[in-house]
Amino acid sequence: MATFDPTQELEGHAPIEIQDKDANYNVTHLQNGFTVLTESTVFPGPVNMSFLVDVGTRDETEETTGSCLALSNTYLKTLKHTNETVNYGMIQMSGGSMRMDYDQEKIYFHGQCLEYDTIDMFQMMIDIALEPRSVMAANVAKAKNRKNHDLAEHL
Repeated sequence: MATFDPTQELEGHAPIEIQDKDANYNVTHLQNGFTVLTESTVFPGPVNMSFLVDVGTRDETEETTGSCLALSNTYLKTLKHTNETVNYGMIQMSGGSMRMDYDQEKIYFHGQCLEYDTIDMFQMMIDIALEPRSVMAANVAKAKNRKNHDLAEHL
């Protein structure tokens, strides 16, 4: 019976390391303002997905001022395919994360998950970024926006 010593290299075996392979990148600009960047690698691992939407606080009018803040307070509140509870559960069960940031120029959605959950997380990100919000989500956003402003009084 042969014995195996894990400290010795296997004869004739040349390991392939991640730094030995180049990743392939593809950038796609969609007409609706989305920019999609994809990276293809030959090794499994975590998947990072991001949407960059070409709209920001500079696009808010007097009537819509605070929209980006409201969206950041309620971005997980979807209704079409899932809801907020399902979204939180999906993020936790996938071992991933999700966030939304914005500035004057762009809104940025970023998600991360294990490779197995990519399709479900991608669909959730599409819903989060593109789904119209309900009246309930709008009311929650208004209340959270007020609380953000009240916080300054307590500091």
